[in-house]
Amino acid sequence: MQIGSAVLRVLKRTQRCAATEVNPQTAERDLRVPFLLRKHYGHLDMGIYAEIVQGGAIEPGSRILTLKARAGDNIADLF
Repeated sequence: MQIGSAVLRVLKRTQRCAATEVNPQTAERDLRVPFLLRKHYGHLDMGIYAEIVQGGAIEPGSRILTLKARAGDNIADLF
């Protein structure tokens, strides 16, 4: 993927953590974030791990582009 002028290789999706459901003020589980993500967006993704392939500037409002996978990149592990 490219964000601004930086190019990144997506490594994997983030794992869901039970802490995403906990209210930090009350310590109660009161917001079912993974459930709501799936209900409203059709997935459980809240982020990714990526490595920088080519450094560059990333600023607020930077354009995000998906790039074609290169030979040898295995994106099947993400799904």
